[in-house]
Amino acid sequence: TIDGTAVAFGQNYCAGFPFQFIDVATTGIENLGVETAKRPLSQTYYTLDGVGVKDVKAGRLYIRRTVYADGSVTTEKMIVK
Repeated sequence: TIDGTAVAFGQNYCAGFPFQFIDVATTGIENLGVETAKRPLSQTYYTLDGVGVKDVKAGRLYIRRTVYADGSVTTEKMIVK
C-alpha cells in the first residue's frame, strides 16, 4: 500500500477508498498470420508552415508524415543533418 502497511490479496484498503483485487485468467491471441511490423507506404515532408517540400536540406526543421500499409499515419518533427 501507499503507506507501507501490508494488505492481504483481495482485501479492500487504500487510504480509506475501497477497492478489490480481482483474479482474472489471462488469455491471448497468438499467431494470427498477419505481419505485425509496420510497412511504410509513403513519406511526405513539410515545412513548419505546412508547405510540402520535395528536397530536404541539411540544418532545417521539417515535419515528416508517414503513411503505413495498415492505414495508420504518424507525424514527427525532424532536423536534417
